[in-house]
Amino acid sequence: MQRTIIGALAATACLAPLACLAGEAELPELGITVRDLPELVAKPTVRERPQGYEASASFAATTSLNVYRQDESVTPGSLGDASYRATVLAPLGEPQDWKDKGTMTSIGSHEAWISLHVTRLGPMSANRITLYTIVDQYRYRIIVTAMGSKPPAEFDAVVKAVLSSAAFEPVRRPVEPEWLAAEHPDRIPRFVPGEFVSLYPPPSIRRGEQGAIDVEFSIDDRGRATGLKLVKSAYSDLGERLPEYFEQRVFKVPRDWEQTGSDRRRFTKEFLFTLAPPGSACPASRAPAEYRTPPT
Repeated sequence: MQRTIIGALAATACLAPLACLAGEAELPELGITVRDLPELVAKPTVRERPQGYEASASFAATTSLNVYRQDESVTPGSLGDASYRATVLAPLGEPQDWKDKGTMTSIGSHEAWISLHVTRLGPMSANRITLYTIVDQYRYRIIVTAMGSKPPAEFDAVVKAVLSSAAFEPVRRPVEPEWLAAEHPDRIPRFVPGEFVSLYPPPSIRRGEQGAIDVEFSIDDRGRATGLKLVKSAYSDLGERLPEYFEQRVFKVPRDWEQTGSDRRRFTKEFLFTLAPPGSACPASRAPAEYRTPPT
């Protein structure tokens, strides 16, 4: 059984000066490096998503860079073809009118489709450049955003760096140690988060309801949880958001998952709902020791 700690009520943040870093974003998990950037306020963050990897970097003047690479390959074609563009870019989840109101450009010797979107918010505006390209039949979406009465200098500098210095290379990602799968063949596959879902129902928070719920499920060959069944619950309402939670996440199953009959196995995951007072943190959830260190 795996346990997930869910906390609510309060969160506090410590503010500290941000150290500027060299203006380069090397993202081996996505197979891309962007140089000649303005100074970063923090090291870029990289997250695994259900269908790929995503990286984010922040700069001064509320400017940010987001890079997403989807791991599903596409058939060859030209982004200059409107029908092809609509087909291959639709799964990236962007509004269709942004895709049609752009122009062709290039990035790292690959053709690309770029569009500008500006949203007025009173005296301020949200400026967003979205760039799409396909490298070795894999889709990339690169977004540069900034807030201000007009686009800040950092916004233009990041866009220029992406267009002029981005370089693509083979993807490099951590590989799960072979001993882990061999020694623990029955363990639940690794869980990959998607969009944020607040699991703690507001009515339960107001009523002060805390406790554990256990949910049972199978995992299909796409890594999706199926046949969800609530098998234990401290309060009936605590698990009401679990279907949405699992819909936004996948398990990383091996390619022979269905052939080995693993899709018919049942797994149990426990969620512990805890109301944390101001200034405190949720209790840590630790994996069993044998999953953290190789056998001797």
